[in-house]
Amino acid sequence: LVHDRSLFHHTTSDMMNSQKSRASMSFNISLADQRALVTGASSGLGPVIARTLDGAGASVILHYHQNEQGASNVAADLKQAAGCLQADLTDPESVAQLFSSATEDGPVSILVNCAAVESQQVSDLAAMDQARWDTTLQANLGAPFLLSRLFAAQGVPGSIINISSIEGDRKSTRLNSSHQIISYAV
Repeated sequence: LVHDRSLFHHTTSDMMNSQKSRASMSFNISLADQRALVTGASSGLGPVIARTLDGAGASVILHYHQNEQGASNVAADLKQAAGCLQADLTDPESVAQLFSSATEDGPVSILVNCAAVESQQVSDLAAMDQARWDTTLQANLGAPFLLSRLFAAQGVPGSIINISSIEGDRKSTRLNSSHQIISYAV
């Protein structure tokens, strides 16, 4: 467990910027016979997480929304890629189908909720309309909740890892972006 998010942020930033992020990373743990589903695996921190899990021996299922080429590139780097699955995390039916497809060959024992929408795209909360807010909430909070609930319903031991932005921990006199508010919620 990482309790100091600033340490984690710097560590993952360093990993993403280093040559090691392009290669499979391994640790002194074995995740052999484990199946992992990583959302947002086509860009950002997702590929680093997928490569790390693969390096520890897990079979990794890569989720992407629109960046199929990015997911395919990550899959090509993995020794044990279990496939790339497309899903729109703003649509609960698509989320349920993602998990159903991910578990066709057996239960998922590691769920990494890493996907997010909006990120830094909307910095002025006053300019955000209700529809965009609802979409952002569904993708960034609703989808991880639904996936976690489906994961728990499998009834098998495992781990759920929810990735959030450091924005949720930044000091601010007021919350001025949807990204900051949702990061804090996660």
